[in-house]
Amino acid sequence: MRTSANNFLVLRVALIVLIVSFLELIFRRFKCDLGEFFGLFWVNFLFLLVLFYWPPYLAKKFKGDLPNSLAIRFSLFFNILLKVAFYMLFIAILMAFILSYLQQGISDNLLFLPLIVIWPIYAFLELRQDLKKVILPFVISLFTLIAIQLLNVPNPTLATFDRYFASFKEVAIMVETGELSADTSNNQVSEIKLPCKYRYLVGCPNRKIVVKQQKNATEIFFCQDRSRFSQGIKGFVYRSDGSEITLLGRRRLRENWFWQSVK
Repeated sequence: MRTSANNFLVLRVALIVLIVSFLELIFRRFKCDLGEFFGLFWVNFLFLLVLFYWPPYLAKKFKGDLPNSLAIRFSLFFNILLKVAFYMLFIAILMAFILSYLQQGISDNLLFLPLIVIWPIYAFLELRQDLKKVILPFVISLFTLIAIQLLNVPNPTLATFDRYFASFKEVAIMVETGELSADTSNNQVSEIKLPCKYRYLVGCPNRKIVVKQQKNATEIFFCQDRSRFSQGIKGFVYRSDGSEITLLGRRRLRENWFWQSVK
């Protein structure tokens, strides 16, 4: 009888984990259409809360250590809330380090990347004696963590430029037609924040392209790397007139397109 009750409890937890995981994946896949990062934060937070909550909850239910007491259940929830807050603080510090010191762009999936290692260990420590009983919610949770990484579009590299060329071209057209406006009067350099769907094309922290007018040509720089551990700035360059400016470290990839690595 107790086994049947435990199985039903696990199924209920698995269903809740499945619903929250599905919500997380849907918002991540369509974040540019559903409020981008602001709306996604609360979905991320809810997913993290469920992810950290269900292993100790089931562990206590299996042991009979979680009676129908609101005080005890609130204590467990508050404890999990602190764990989630501590983890998010850890990630915030990590992001600040990457941005300020390494000068690297922040990947959208960084919040969950460490959890692929951390969370299975956490779940095992909580449920070491009952892990076989909770294999369904465990697999759903782990699958979601992996799927999040797969849904994130990686920043282009020199080797993958052709794969993303169509998107690069769309941005160049939007700049030239004025859809993405830039003040390039008097040869001033302007920065433009890319729309959400194109933001992965820039790997540097501010996620902006640099636009400047040189005589009758428009030049757009898509920064990819300016790490303190690498020398100079690397990235893709679009030049409307297609002329190759004499510059050390620049080489042609396609008509109007160049790879630039300046020390």
